[in-house]
Order: sequence, then C-alpha cells, then structure tokens
Amino acid sequence: MSFYKTFNKLCKVHDNTIVFRDWLDYSIDQFLINPDLKYFQYDKYNENEYKLFFELFETWIKNMETRIKEGYKWFDLIGYFYEETVKSSSKASNMGQFFTPPDVCDLMTKLTVKPLKNNGAGEKMYDCAGGSGRLCLSFHSQYPKALCFSHDLDEFSCKMAVLNFLIHGIKGSVCQYNSLTGEFYNGWKINEFPCTIMEINNIQESMIFIGEKTRNTIKLSCPKHSGQTSLGDYI
Repeated sequence: MSFYKTFNKLCKVHDNTIVFRDWLDYSIDQFLINPDLKYFQYDKYNENEYKLFFELFETWIKNMETRIKEGYKWFDLIGYFYEETVKSSSKASNMGQFFTPPDVCDLMTKLTVKPLKNNGAGEKMYDCAGGSGRLCLSFHSQYPKALCFSHDLDEFSCKMAVLNFLIHGIKGSVCQYNSLTGEFYNGWKINEFPCTIMEINNIQESMIFIGEKTRNTIKLSCPKHSGQTSLGDYI
C-alpha cells in the first residue's frame, strides 16, 4: 500500500496536520538513544490506527530503499509529501515557506563550492533556513564525510530534516532555532553513532561530535564516487 493511501486512512478521523506531526514523532522515537524519551503520544490512537503508523514508517523506508536502488543520490519523500498533502497554501503564503526544488539544490551545490579533499572529511556545511534539509542532502551526496548542520524555525521542517539526515546517513545536527534572534527551542544530533538520534539542550551541544576535528574554512569540491548505495550508508 502506498504512503498516501495509508496516511489517508488515518485522516478519516484525525486532522491531516496532526497525523503528519505524530508520524514524524513516531518515526523519530524509533531511533532515539534515550529509551525514556518519547515524542509520540501512544494513547491518542486505537490499536488499528497505531498499526497504520507502523505501516507508514515501513512504507517510507521501503520507498527510500527503492529510490536509492534506482540511482537517486538523495530523495526527500517526506518533504514532497508535506508540500503536496499537508502544507496549506495559506501557511505557505503567511510564513513564506516554499521548499527549494531538488534540481536547484544540486545546482547551488555545484555553483557555490570549491575543491575539497577526502570527500569533505573535516569540513562543515551549515544551512540557517534548512527546511526539510534538502541543501544538506544535496551537499552530502557530493561530500559524504562532511558534517552538516540545519537550522529552521518551523518544528515540522526540523523533524523532517532529522529523518532525512538519518536515512541518508548524514552525520550532523538539526535545531529548531531562530537564526536571526539566536533563540533555541529544540535540537537533535543525528548519526553520531550509526542510525541514532540524540536530543540536545542548547546550540553549543549541536556543534560537538565525538572524535571530530573540523577546519575553520570550507573548500568544497565534487569528488568522484558512487554516492549512497543503501539506506544509512556511511561512505
């Protein structure tokens, strides 16, 4: 069954925005290091509905695996779904929330980078208005050993970016953060240990990774490599 059909089953009773938010929480819960920390409110849904959340989670992973096998270097399934199904036109116009098309992300990566050695090892990429993490996904497809940092004010966008980082094997952090005022609301480290998510409490924590030595400047390139070959692949 498709992601859309399963999602619509849940939306017969519940608002689609709430269902999508809860599915993001459910999915993040599966990878949290702290077993006592849970975002998903399990008592909100009956047993059959709870099974549909698992079905959505399973379908997302299978769809992503299919895209990788088809040769996609990166694919933002949940971002596409959010744009087409969840996000209302009023929210888009009021918040100025329009996600960058994938081809534009790849073009920006190629136009704004300089030669980088060792697939980006020791370098950092930062997007101060990261959305679902598309620029970081594009950057990582070219420089898979660099750290990536994505900030956004919108909670939905941040949680989409967390899952995108995780499933693409990106090591870095995502913060719900106001890049203009410096206000920090929430944050997550992703893949400090393979396929894990760790909640963090301040912006300083988001920049510190075990065993990482990073340079102060970024000199980027397009090294020749096959890209991601499977989910959670660490090149």
